[in-house]
Amino acid sequence: MTSYVFVDGAALQVFLKESAKTLAPNIEPSVDWSKVFASFGRGRILFYDAYPSKREDEADEDFNTRWAKKDELFRELGRIHNVHVRLGAGTRRRKKIGQIQKGVDVLLAIESYGHAMRGNIQRATFVLADLDFLPLFEALLQTQTVTELRYFKNKTNADLIEAADVAQPIRLHDFVGWTGSEFREHVQIVPLRPQDVARQEIRTQRELVKTGRILGQEVNFYRVQRLGTYWAEFPARNRGGMWQSSSLDLLIEVVEAKGQGLIEFDMPG
Repeated sequence: MTSYVFVDGAALQVFLKESAKTLAPNIEPSVDWSKVFASFGRGRILFYDAYPSKREDEADEDFNTRWAKKDELFRELGRIHNVHVRLGAGTRRRKKIGQIQKGVDVLLAIESYGHAMRGNIQRATFVLADLDFLPLFEALLQTQTVTELRYFKNKTNADLIEAADVAQPIRLHDFVGWTGSEFREHVQIVPLRPQDVARQEIRTQRELVKTGRILGQEVNFYRVQRLGTYWAEFPARNRGGMWQSSSLDLLIEVVEAKGQGLIEFDMPG
């Protein structure tokens, strides 16, 4: 089956930035772009983006730095097997710096629909979040191309998710898997055996911050202020032990993955 992956580069980069800030605001992670694209499946990767435009109050030196950083990213991505950077309409040549018009969304829609109409692809995977792409998915229903949406959890409109033939969220633990070892070690999920929990509770005091149920099974989340971590208690899966992480959001995702369902929380927060 011939497959293409169409990536809204700006949306993906926002997800990377926000995920890093959520998990470890004081650490800037390195990202392995080969792992990022591999997680979206096999096939040709089309990465849609544009060079930045100059802000009215921005110094030339600052703008040149931003432009050069984006250029470096594009060149890095272009060296990855099967990855092609597609620049929005109106983008100037890479050697010129000036005002740039972003036609990224239009280009992505035109090219993906064109490939489908010409029968070049049997499957199209999209990495995006903008509801403006809804007409594209509706138009692709008139073709034989199967659509898959890799969407950003809590950032993508339900109508867009439902319009795709297949939809799968991109989660925080996906992001962690794309980062370097230093960042992964900082936010990793650490299993705590019952004896570990008992020993640490002698020296610490935990505070219940969230409680709920997943497929009818109780789950509790605690904050351990002294350690700067969170613990998850899920008796149906960890049998008296707990999982520990510096990120509550990541811990919730892991518990939902292990419980194969979504947690219905009793306590806000």
